[in-house]
Amino acid sequence: MSECIPLSVPCIGANEWRYVEDCLKSGWVSSAGGYVGMFEEAVRRYTGAKHAVACVNGTSALHTALLACGVRPGDEIIVPTITFIAAVNAIRYAGAEPVFMDCDEYFNIDAEKTAEFILTHTRLFGRATRNSSTGRRIGALLPVHVFGNAADLEELASLCRQRRIPVVEDATEALGTWYTGRGTAGKRHAGLIGQAGCLSFNGNKIITTGGGGMIITDSPALAHRARYLTTQAKDDATYYVHNEVGYNYRMSNLNAAVGVAQMERLGAHLEKKRANYRLYRKQLADAEGMRLAPVPPYAENNLWMYALRLEGRSPRRMRDRIMGRLRSRGVETRPLWYPNHLQKPYRRCLAYRIERAESMNPRCYELAADGCFFLTDYRAEVGEVFGDAVPTFETPQELEQLIRYYLAHDQERQAIAAKLPRPVRTAQVDADNVPQLVRLLKKFKPDLVINMALPYQDLHIMDACLETGVHYIDTANYEPLDEAHFEYSWQWAYQDRFREKGIMALLGSGFDPGVTNVFAAYAQKHLFDEIHYLDILDCNAGTHGHVFATNFNPEINIREVTQVVRHWRQGEWIETPAIIEEGSVHFTFDYPVAGRKESYLLYHEELESLARNIKGLKKARFWMTFSENYLTHLKVLRNVGMTRIDEVEYEGHRVVPIKFLKALLPEPASLGTKYTGKTVIGNIMTGVKGAGTITRYIYNVCDHEEAFGETGTQAIAYTTGVPAMIGAKMILTGRWKGAGVFNMEEFDPNPFLEELAKRGLPWHVQER
Repeated sequence: MSECIPLSVPCIGANEWRYVEDCLKSGWVSSAGGYVGMFEEAVRRYTGAKHAVACVNGTSALHTALLACGVRPGDEIIVPTITFIAAVNAIRYAGAEPVFMDCDEYFNIDAEKTAEFILTHTRLFGRATRNSSTGRRIGALLPVHVFGNAADLEELASLCRQRRIPVVEDATEALGTWYTGRGTAGKRHAGLIGQAGCLSFNGNKIITTGGGGMIITDSPALAHRARYLTTQAKDDATYYVHNEVGYNYRMSNLNAAVGVAQMERLGAHLEKKRANYRLYRKQLADAEGMRLAPVPPYAENNLWMYALRLEGRSPRRMRDRIMGRLRSRGVETRPLWYPNHLQKPYRRCLAYRIERAESMNPRCYELAADGCFFLTDYRAEVGEVFGDAVPTFETPQELEQLIRYYLAHDQERQAIAAKLPRPVRTAQVDADNVPQLVRLLKKFKPDLVINMALPYQDLHIMDACLETGVHYIDTANYEPLDEAHFEYSWQWAYQDRFREKGIMALLGSGFDPGVTNVFAAYAQKHLFDEIHYLDILDCNAGTHGHVFATNFNPEINIREVTQVVRHWRQGEWIETPAIIEEGSVHFTFDYPVAGRKESYLLYHEELESLARNIKGLKKARFWMTFSENYLTHLKVLRNVGMTRIDEVEYEGHRVVPIKFLKALLPEPASLGTKYTGKTVIGNIMTGVKGAGTITRYIYNVCDHEEAFGETGTQAIAYTTGVPAMIGAKMILTGRWKGAGVFNMEEFDPNPFLEELAKRGLPWHVQER
C-alpha cells in the first residue's frame, strides 16, 4: 500500500481558501476581524447555545471556562483519568488539583462512582462543597465526552447543582454530539448540560481551524467573563487599564475564516463519520478476539473516533503487534491514552476507586477514522501478525483444547508436582486481565493469593481479590509499566476497600522489603524505646560465573538501580544521584562472613512504610553492594540505550530495549547451578534505651550453594520465597489478623521471626 491512511485528516474545500484569501486582503488577520464573530454565531446557532466565545485552542477554552466559573487556586476539580492530558493540565493552570475518577464502558467519567464520591466524601458548607478529608473546596466537575461519546450527565449535573459545584464540560471531541438524556432534560448539545462547554478545532477534529477552541454557554455573565479574560482583562482599552491577570486567548481572524467554511460542511463531515462507523461495525461483527467499542444509547454521537477493544490474554502485546502490522500496511492507529492518575505530574493526586480505566488502556486503540476501508480480521490475520510464535486456531474451543494439551504434557510442571506431598493444580491466566483473574479465583476458591508476578500487575490482582473476597500478599510494591518509579501510595489507596470487604492485603512479604521491616518491628518492641537512625544493608557476596547477570527479573532489577535515589531524613525525602551517576553516595562496610564490600545508597520501598510506622525515626537509608564489573556493564548498557523502557521502532517493529536486553541475559533461576558465596542482609539501628544511646545490628546470612541444594534455586530467590510463605502462614493461622492494607512492621514480629529461624533463615543480633 503506497499511500498512508491517516488516523484523521482535515477536509479542506474551496470556501476555506476563499475566506482566508478575503481575510488576508482585508488586513484583519489577528484577533480582530469579522470572521471571529461570524464563526461564533455559526457555532452558537448549530449547538443552540445562547453565547459562544472563540479561543486560540481547546485547552485555553477549558482554562478560561474554569476561571469564569470561579475556580480558585487550591480548589479540587473532579475529572476522569481517561482523557487527553490537556484537560488535566488546564486544572493545574488554574492553580487547582485534580481528583481522578474511573471510566465507564464508553470511556467517559463513571457517573455512579462520581456521585458516590460527592455524596460520601464531600460536605456542603454554606455555599461551597468541600472534600471531607482535605478540607479543599470542590471547584468544579470537569467531565469529558471521550471520542465524541456523550458522558452520562443528567443525574450527575443535578447533584452538582444541589452541591453548588459548577460543571464545565470538555466537549473538545464532541461537536455534533447531542445528549438525549433519559427523558427529563430534553435534547441538548454536548457542552450545554452544565454551566459551560468547551470545543476544539484542532486538525484532527470533526471540523478544524488549524488550531482553535470555543466556549459555549447559556450564561450571559459567564460569557462576559470569558471574553474579558481572553482579551487580557481590559477594563479600559483606550488607556490600557487592567485590574487583574488576563490572557491572550482570543482566536485569530484567519483561524475563524477557516472555521466559518468548515461549519458550512459540518453535516457532510458527520455523515462520513457515520458511514465509516457502519462499515467497521459490519466488517467486525464476526471477528474473534476484538469488537468495536459501544456508543452510549442515551445520545446521538458524532462518532469522531472508532475505538477497537481487544479481548483475551495479553491484550497489550496483542494491541501493539496488531498496531505494528497495520502500520506496516500504511494504516495509522493510536492507543488509548495512558490513565492520567499514573502520569508523573499527577501520581500524588487523589484517585477515587480507579478499577476499569487501567484495564482499558492495554486493550483499546483507535482506528483510522476518515476514508479508511482497510480492516484487519483477527481470525484471518493472527498468523501473519504474530508469526510462528503463536499457533493459529479457528475457534475458541480449538484454543482451549490446545491449552489443555500443553498443560497435560508439560514435563517441567509434572516434575515439580512429583516432588510435592499434595496434588497441584495449575492454570494459565493473564494477570493484566481482572475479569480473567476473578474467574480463576472463583473457580479455585483460595483463602489467599500470593502474588509473585511482576509489580506492574499488583493492582489488577488486588482488584480481583477485592471482588472475590480473598486475602492478598505480594513481595514488591506496585510500579507503573512506563516509568521506573515505585511507591506505596497506589496500594495504600486500597485501605478502605479492603477494610470494608473484611480481608487483608499484606504488602512486601519478601526479605527486603519484608524481613527487614520485621527486624525493625522486633527492635522497636524489644531493643529500643525509640529508633532514630536506620540503615538497611543488602550484600550479595556470591559469584555465578557470568560476566553480567541479574539475581532477579532483569527488567525489574535494572529499573530499580537506575532511578534517582531517595532516603528519609527529618521528615522529608532527600534525593541523590543514581548509583551509576557521578555523585552517587557509597561507602565500604565490613559485613559478617562476607567481609569488606562497597555499598551504594539506593531507594527501596520499605523506607516509605518504615518512615511512617517506626516511632521517632529521624533518618532511614538503604544500601546495596555492587561490583565495579556490574556497574561498568550497566553504564555501558545505559549509554547505548539498552536500559530504556520506552518503545523504539526497529525494522517495522516496536521494541522496548530493556525487554530485549532481558531476553539476552541469563534467566535468574539458571544462576543457581554455579552460584557460590553468601548473602548478608540486615538492619543497623541506633536509638535510645532508657537513658542511653545504643546501636544494634540484626542480620541473616544465606548460602547460595545450600539454597540450591535444598530448593534448586539461588539464595536471592530463597530469601524472597521463604518470607512470602511465612507471611501466608501468619494470615492463614490467624497469628496476624486485620482488615485493610498492611505493611509487615505493623504486626507482632515474634511469631514471624520464630518461623524464619525454623525455615532456613536464622537471624542474629549484634551489639555495635
